[in-house]
Amino acid sequence: MEKTNKSLLAATLVAGTLVAGTNANNVKADTVPANDSNKTTETTAVANNKQTVQANVDTAKEAQNKSQENLNQAKNNLDNATSDVDGATSDVNKAQANLDKAQANKDEATPENIDKTKIDIAKQNQAVSDANKTVTDAQNNVTDKQNSVDETTSDVNKAQDTVNNAQNEVNKA
Repeated sequence: MEKTNKSLLAATLVAGTLVAGTNANNVKADTVPANDSNKTTETTAVANNKQTVQANVDTAKEAQNKSQENLNQAKNNLDNATSDVDGATSDVNKAQANLDKAQANKDEATPENIDKTKIDIAKQNQAVSDANKTVTDAQNNVTDKQNSVDETTSDVNKAQDTVNNAQNEVNKA
């Protein structure tokens, strides 16, 4: 069987070589003398082989195009998969960073540090309360000063009225 395949392949190659060297316009049955049946048979065989070889070439080109399409799709799939891997790697790196932070926080969350933090928070709350009291005291002081200004303004207005009345008396006299 293998020998037959090799013989068939060799015959196809020879026929392909003959076809490649033959001008298709000159291969016509009516140009062969009528008494030479060998040449007509050879021309017909070459023409048949040419058609077979051309069909094989066309089939091979179709297979090549399909293979190229498959290759392009495979490359596209590879690019997509690589992108997915990059994204997943980034997610893993972020998760690892979060884990590292959580571990560091866990290591610092000793009972002593928790108690110290509670004390610091209480001190900060007291500082905020003291600051709020200072603001309230200052606001009360501003209100008192404004009341004093208002009283003084009232006294000035009364004194001015007295001056105006005295002036009116002087003007009448």
